[in-house]
Formats: sequence, C-alpha cells, structure tokens
Amino acid sequence: MNLKAAAHELDVHYQTAYKWVRSGQLTAVRIGGRYDVSEAAIVRFRSGRAAALVEGDSQPRNRESDLTGDDVLEELEAIAIDPIMERAAVAAFVARRGAASLGDACIIALVSTDGRQVTHQSIEHPDSHRTAFLGAVSGMVGRDFAARPTEDTGPLAQAFRTGRAVRIPHVSQDVLRTETAPELRQFLHECPTRSALAAPITASGTPIGAIGFTRDTGDRPYSAADEEFAVQLGVRTGKLMQTADEIALAWQIKRDVIEQLTDLVLHRRVTGPLTPDELDARFREDPLPDGLPVRILSPELRYIATNHLYLAEIGRTRETFVGRHVTDLTRPEDHRSEFASFERLVSGELDHVFHRGRAVRSDGREILYASHRGAVRYPGAALACLISVLRPFHLTNSDASEIGFA
Repeated sequence: MNLKAAAHELDVHYQTAYKWVRSGQLTAVRIGGRYDVSEAAIVRFRSGRAAALVEGDSQPRNRESDLTGDDVLEELEAIAIDPIMERAAVAAFVARRGAASLGDACIIALVSTDGRQVTHQSIEHPDSHRTAFLGAVSGMVGRDFAARPTEDTGPLAQAFRTGRAVRIPHVSQDVLRTETAPELRQFLHECPTRSALAAPITASGTPIGAIGFTRDTGDRPYSAADEEFAVQLGVRTGKLMQTADEIALAWQIKRDVIEQLTDLVLHRRVTGPLTPDELDARFREDPLPDGLPVRILSPELRYIATNHLYLAEIGRTRETFVGRHVTDLTRPEDHRSEFASFERLVSGELDHVFHRGRAVRSDGREILYASHRGAVRYPGAALACLISVLRPFHLTNSDASEIGFA
C-alpha cells in the first residue's frame, strides 16, 4: 500500500506516517518516487508501539540519596589539589557521585583532542545490570562526535558539539525503542529511560566531553535546577581533567629536566657548584621545556635558572630573579613548610617531592600552585641542584584554605 493508505490504516495524518518512515519506526520501501508499506510492516509497527506503551508503564523504585549536588561540587573542589590524578579515575569517580546525587544513571564521555572520537566512557547506576545495559546501548568509545549536531544525534553528542546543556524531561518511548539496537529492545521494560539530561565537560571554555544523566521513572523529570547542576558538574569535571593532564605533563617535564641536568653534571669539565651563567649557556643550546613553569635551585635554595614561562608567571626578569633565595617569593607564614619540603630532597631522604605552595608576584598578587620537585645528584650522591616544575590549581573557590590547602 502507498503511504497515504498506510496513514489511513494507522488512523494518523499523512505527515505523521511520513515522519515515522523517515525516523525508521515504520518500515517502508521506496519504489520510484513513492513509499510502499506492507501489511507486515503495519503489524510490526503496531506491535512495537504496544510494547513501548507497556515499557512506558514500568515504574522502578525511586532511589534516594543523602548526597546533594552541593556536596558533590565541594568534594570535586577539594580533590582539585590532590597530587595524583588520572583521567579514567576522575571519570569513574564523577560518574559514581553523579549517579548518587542526581541519577539514576550517570554517563561520562571523553573526546579526543581533535574533537572527533570518544576515547573513554564511564557509566554508573545502582544496579549492575542497568549499568551493563547502558554500556551496550551507548557503545560510545570510538563513536564520531564531530558530526553536525541534530536532534537525533543523542543528548551527549548534542551537548558536546553545541557546548550547551540538553534536557529532555520526558523521553518518547517510541523514539527510544527505535534508537535501541534490535537485540537489546527486549530489555527496555526492565531497563527504562524516562528522562534525560546532558551537559558539556569543558576545560578552559572548550568542550572536551560530555556528562549525561537518565532517570528510570517518569515521576521525576529533570528540572531547570538539575540542568544548572549538570552544567556546573561539567565545568568542575573539566577542571579535574585539565589537572590530570597537567600532572602527567609535570612529571614528564621533571624527568626530562633531571635527565638533561644529570647529563650536564656527569660531563662537566670544571669543579665547583653549578652557576647561573653555566646553566644559561647550556639552556641556550638545549632550552628548558616551556610546557609548564620550571625553576632550578642551588643546594642553598637560591634560584640559578628558570624557563621563560616561570618568569612570565611571577612577573620578573632573569636579572631580577636569579640569585634570590626561595623565601623571597614566599609568604613568611609559608617559610617553614617550604624548608621542610626542600629538606627532604637536600637530606637525601627522597629524590622526588610534591608540595602545595603560594608564591607572590612582583605586583603583589598571590599565586596558588603545585610544585613537583626533584633532586639532581653527582655520581657520589652529593646534591648538584633542585628542580621544581609548577602548575596552577584550577579552582572555582579562590580561598584555598577553605578546602584544606593550608
């Protein structure tokens, strides 16, 4: 039968039947310039619609949690100063907290640096069966997120590509059934989705992924307040992802600089301590990396070299910086902790130390930073110099003391 006859058979307008054909809900074969719909396709469509209505009646038990959105945001702010962080661990943690505070389910997708493919996904739901089902349904890893966003690309992809939140208070069960892989439709009744919400995960204002939520019941559609929380969570998650990347970069830079200076002290043709002029000559040939601020201190804790990024960060020139003691750029109340941190390297107790610090710029502005420190030693174990790679803390709360900084 033609599409007009099929619409009459289904007791709907022609345009509605056409929309169902275009969306794949109603099977049709294109013959010449028209669509042909078989009786079998009509039967199958009605059966699917009936199943969707049954699935839509399912109302799993609501899950209550004492964890609020504010609790989660404060917790993420607190761990922003942790010394060790990794993307996959952050995604898993945020998904767990998101499911507990806003869920029922929370899904996180991280996208490659070129913005094309999903490189990692984390899914959390109180029921392991539901978690597995969502993983099978989404199958996001490797998916292309670079396509032009449309209403049928899914909330996560839309949020990532547009940079804006997507909220669907009531998910159409017909559409959900159509978009679910045929081999998984059997489980829609026990693994329903009634409401959906997604927001971009942003770092420095650029989307690097998306965070999504689904609810199992129809009596709690996501609200504007839920959307606002999801947006905030996306921003906080992005800051943690950026921190994880910078921690990895700091470790790599520290290893590279230590290797560079170890080679220098092994092949020196002069005796005595390393001098600023000697290091300056060396780094003209083989510059210090500029991915993060780097400083080099003598065993007496005086600055003997730095990269350009560090000078720019503290607002000073090499001439006004080299030779100064480390405490010259540190608040008096922080001197004790600074000495204690460096003493672990100077004494030989450790060769690598992490420290949270506060530096003062030339204009008086205070900088909160993480310092990844290491020691360079002569073959006989005597200390040659100290390395410090710094990275900023990406905090929303400017008062770090409130989150246990000091």
